[in-house]
Amino acid sequence: KSAKAQAVSIDITKPTVVVSYDNNDVRNGKYFKANRTATITVTERNFDNSCLSFIVNSKGNKLQFTKTSDGSGNHDNRTWRATYSFTSDGDYKIDGTVRDLATNAGTISYTGAAPQDFTVDKTKPVISISFDNNKAFNQSYYDAARTATITIVEHNFNGAEVKVSGTANEAGKAVSYPGTSGW
Repeated sequence: KSAKAQAVSIDITKPTVVVSYDNNDVRNGKYFKANRTATITVTERNFDNSCLSFIVNSKGNKLQFTKTSDGSGNHDNRTWRATYSFTSDGDYKIDGTVRDLATNAGTISYTGAAPQDFTVDKTKPVISISFDNNKAFNQSYYDAARTATITIVEHNFNGAEVKVSGTANEAGKAVSYPGTSGW
């Protein structure tokens, strides 16, 4: 019998994944008022698109990775890159798992502001004010109490961020401006 040479690949190095973002201008811990794009960088010699599960709001997403570096030496530092854009208003929770083709489980690290739980909110709030008494005399004078109702339509409402201000006077003398009753 003659011996045949056969190529064997040994891979004991675990893949690593880093998820980073282009927009880290966070407000109040997790809110972004503009689009946000995640860049997913995988460092692994034996990798293909099926190796990474990128989960957004409990749904897996297929990403298209491109090799960005062939690496050096035994190529354990070969890199692959994909992006995922968050362009719609929404609350997002990010998670994932990674294994290489040799089934080595890897680690995923997240960098940037609010990297795994954040909200994109590009919609401006809508504010309207209505009054219960519109019977004015000489356009500015009322003979009974008047209550203003302020309505704010906003998905991510926070009453602590709303400031109601104004001035009031009675017979030409400044009086305290009434406060809000709460939201």
